[in-house]
Amino acid sequence: MDIINDESEFCLHIDQQVQNNILYWNHFRSGQKNGEHKEGIASKFTEKYNVIDLVYFEVYSDINQAITREKQLKNWHHDWKVNLIKEQNPTLEALDY
Repeated sequence: MDIINDESEFCLHIDQQVQNNILYWNHFRSGQKNGEHKEGIASKFTEKYNVIDLVYFEVYSDINQAITREKQLKNWHHDWKVNLIKEQNPTLEALDY
């Protein structure tokens, strides 16, 4: 499953560090997620915890929708987020981006 590369769309993504089951979520313009994140240098959090495996994403046509959804997920319990991810990606395998 690949992320859409249409730069007019925005994605909310959830990445996972498998060993400690750490989740990291953020939004970005589709087509702009690049090697920085996969290399673990996109943010201090990804660098510190090595959270680089994309396991879930949602696509939006409006950046405000992506930000609203991101804020909503930040209030969810960890188990709720894992269940959401498993609906789209039952094995929690790293997705291509």
